[in-house]
Amino acid sequence: MLAVFKERIEKGEAAVSPKGVNILNFDGSQMISSPRSIEACRAEGIVPSQLMPTSTDDIHYTPNFRSKRKLQAEKTRQANINRCIKRFHELCAAAEKAIANGGNNDIDKALHQRENHQRQKYQKTRQVKERMLENMINDQLRTQQARAAALEKVAEKEALIQKKKAAREAKLESESARKMKLAEERRQIVQQELRRAFEENQQRFAERTAAVAASQERLLAQRNSEMLARKEAAARRKDELNQKRESCLADQRARVEHLLEKRQLVEKQLQ
Repeated sequence: MLAVFKERIEKGEAAVSPKGVNILNFDGSQMISSPRSIEACRAEGIVPSQLMPTSTDDIHYTPNFRSKRKLQAEKTRQANINRCIKRFHELCAAAEKAIANGGNNDIDKALHQRENHQRQKYQKTRQVKERMLENMINDQLRTQQARAAALEKVAEKEALIQKKKAAREAKLESESARKMKLAEERRQIVQQELRRAFEENQQRFAERTAAVAASQERLLAQRNSEMLARKEAAARRKDELNQKRESCLADQRARVEHLLEKRQLVEKQLQ
């Protein structure tokens, strides 16, 4: 758009002064050739070539210094142009005054008419430029407003997304905390159950150990009592056997003695 606008301005300015370039339609592309504009430049002590844009593209300067130097040169050039424009208007006013006072110089009249015509065209061109610039500024403002509105919407969307993300993260954190709490409670319950089972197992083991020890003691006592009973029974049997043997020996002794007595009686009878 800026390139098209510049091209239109250049075309409009070229149409203002088909016979030459004056200070009013000067755009820096051509040297000033209007006599009264040259006279205004001389009156200000400025050479028309000084009003042309100067190049500052020097390899010996840094880019930052070149931009500053170019900006300073452009400010100086614009100040010189404004001085020449002011002097040009003063010369035109002086010429109008001279013509109004009865000047008969046909050349001055022709120059005055030409410059007056050029000023009118310059005013029209300036008004067109101002309207175009105003339209451009309005378009840029509308574009910036639309861009700002779009950026605001994007920011609102991003804020909403961030809010949803924060809510989702908070929900996830709360859910994670709840799950961790449940897991901790379950772990504690499992630990309590395991501790209770361990204690019950220890108690059962102690009970079983005590029962086994008691049974072992009972078995040992029973075995001891049985051994004592067997010893007593063996002693009784031994005594009974001894008694039987003694009774047998006594019977045998009695029979032997009886037989000896019978023998003695028989021997006595035989004698």
